[in-house]
Amino acid sequence: PSNARLAVVSPFITDEAIKRLNASTGQLAAVVSRPEELDLLEPETLDLSKSWYTLNDAVETEDGEETEGQDTQGLHAKAYLMEKGWNTWLFLGSPNATNAALVHNSNVEVLVELCGLKSKVGSIDSMLDKAGMGPYLTPYTRADEKAPRDAAELNAEKALKEARNALALSKLRVCCRPMNSGWQIILAAEGTVPLPGIAKVRIWPITVDEDRAVSTPIPEQLASILCGQFATESVTGLIAFELTAMEKALTSRMVLNLPVDGLPDDRDDAVFKMIINNRESFLRYLLLLLGEDDDALSGAGVPER
Repeated sequence: PSNARLAVVSPFITDEAIKRLNASTGQLAAVVSRPEELDLLEPETLDLSKSWYTLNDAVETEDGEETEGQDTQGLHAKAYLMEKGWNTWLFLGSPNATNAALVHNSNVEVLVELCGLKSKVGSIDSMLDKAGMGPYLTPYTRADEKAPRDAAELNAEKALKEARNALALSKLRVCCRPMNSGWQIILAAEGTVPLPGIAKVRIWPITVDEDRAVSTPIPEQLASILCGQFATESVTGLIAFELTAMEKALTSRMVLNLPVDGLPDDRDDAVFKMIINNRESFLRYLLLLLGEDDDALSGAGVPER
């Protein structure tokens, strides 16, 4: 709603999405994001709020230590905190503050809305103070006030960001073909998806280990790719991508929920059999249907026979 205050927590952000969020509420109280994302914003976007934050170095990795190649390093949460009048709303879910998620609606996203009295559940200011996220945040310093960054690194980060957006906006599809006792999964593109500045793409269904990813060197574009042969229960439209920049070996990962052509008719049965493939799993499934408590669902309390 208009005349509301809004705080945004999002690892990936774009100028257009931030400007739209500001216009729809009226006051952009604070934004928490990754420093490399904030560095790419236009000065006019940064002028929309006086409070821009990143995670401080001590919480980037466990115990404040650098971890080479750690996939979960840095900010991953997506949250939108809004307050108006006596109430505070918290929206938690999957969408980043990006064009693909909030402007073009090209992603499939889920948000959970929680609402309560500001006096009971807190406010944006309380979220940012020392009893909330304050100890874990560092005020962002604009790029023009920092020491110059390596040009190759900036170009690599920009290429990765543009490639993620291009993939999210593309019309990729998953095509399934029966093959021996399993199914071939083919990632099909309508024409080609331009990915300038990207040296390599790794692709795999999220239902299998990433060791089965196919690695594809690309001449600045992505076309149809054979992802491999998989069991019926592993066929899915949820496809993971790992992008590696050309100018500097930086990587970025994302998952797209793509439409599927030729989905196996017996896939649901195969998934069900995999879930209840032993006695203990079957009992847990029955307890879930019966609405038993969490201890039972975790395995403690599974009755012996």
